Amino acid sequence: VVKDKNNKVTRMVGVMQDVTKQKTEEIRLKLLETAITHTKDSILISESNTTTNGIPKIVYANEAFTKITGFEQSEIIGENPFLFLSKTSISNYLNQINNALKKKTDLTFIGLNQRKDGETYWIHFTMIPISDNNNKHSHWIAIQRDITQEKEREEEREQLITELIQNNKDLKQCSYITSHNLRAPLSNL
Repeated sequence: VVKDKNNKVTRMVGVMQDVTKQKTEEIRLKLLETAITHTKDSILISESNTTTNGIPKIVYANEAFTKITGFEQSEIIGENPFLFLSKTSISNYLNQINNALKKKTDLTFIGLNQRKDGETYWIHFTMIPISDNNNKHSHWIAIQRDITQEKEREEEREQLITELIQNNKDLKQCSYITSHNLRAPLSNL
């Protein structure tokens, strides 16, 4: 508003701007944030630049990470993501992890992870490099799905299959013995 010396409005100047794209992007980002926040899979985001030991630092963890691992977000921000992998998984996949970090490529494996209380559990682990608009590597996303129940069911299924195979062998042996024992008296008759 422009006023004269008598404080009377003489002109009004205004600017309009189309914010449709901005509002659409805000809605999309809110949707993505909701998906990441409420997923049951653990999601860690770490920076792309590495620390002196070659491993990126965590900058974000969702609530599922806390539920699965027992670590609070305040305890892990700034730590390296491999703090939560068991020594077995690290030793089994160290070369693959190092190659993925150096080449900035995806990595997926199934291994053991470790909760805050030391208890181990099975995970399906995926690590994905993220690039910015200039195609420069900016972050890593690590997604961990707790597959302990599936592994336990798989072990039970394998045990049942082993038992069934053994029972089948026993039944074959029993039928062989029975037919052999019946064959001799029948041929005598």
